[in-house]
Amino acid sequence: MDDGRKALVVMFLCYYAAGDPRPGDDEESVHWMTPEEIVDDPRSRRWLHEMVTMVETVRNGVSLP
Repeated sequence: MDDGRKALVVMFLCYYAAGDPRPGDDEESVHWMTPEEIVDDPRSRRWLHEMVTMVETVRNGVSLP
């Protein structure tokens, strides 16, 4: 993280069918967001922008059914 703490970020590539995301026992909140929404969100940190860019690079190189 920006302040030196470590964080585990898990991103999933998924197809949205319907419904709202619900947090589990360990999360305060869960949101459906596009990569662009993550990068444009003023609450997003620099390291998250870098993660999204890296994931998008991999995703764009993968062929999905």
